[in-house]
Amino acid sequence: PMALALQNAQLFEAEARRAHHLEALNEISRAAVGALDFAALLQTMAARLGDLLAADVCYLTLWDETRRLPLPAAASRPGVEISALVLPPDGTVSVTEVALRARQAVVADDIRQAPQLLDPSLADSLLARSVIGLPLITVSRRLGAAIVEFHQTHHFTSLEIERGEQAARQIPLA
Repeated sequence: PMALALQNAQLFEAEARRAHHLEALNEISRAAVGALDFAALLQTMAARLGDLLAADVCYLTLWDETRRLPLPAAASRPGVEISALVLPPDGTVSVTEVALRARQAVVADDIRQAPQLLDPSLADSLLARSVIGLPLITVSRRLGAAIVEFHQTHHFTSLEIERGEQAARQIPLA
């Protein structure tokens, strides 16, 4: 009986997480339909994606193809300034660019140990410890990225990565 109760509790917890994920995806879709302006849409998308992954903060960047730079667009939490996103100097690597090139999630359990994602000289200035970069792309255009941050070390599970990618695919549709 104890093993059955534990198994039932685990199944219930997994189903609750799945329901939360589906609700977050629905929220992203509803926000796309009901947004009053582009800035509000991006703010809502950042908040929903941050909630979905239980992150400390989620930033959305837009990609300037001409200058080949990420531009801060939205932050997930009130009080978190978009300008808090540390962008790399011209000519250095950024999470946005790496995610766009990869066309899939890029992950760093410790951003300070991931020079392929962010210039090491910038890593120490971040609150973030763990980061996942999710490309925001359509068939024909690279729009930017969602950068999801955790202030403590976080090991991203394959399920989290899959769910983040699924949600990130919804954002460009908006």
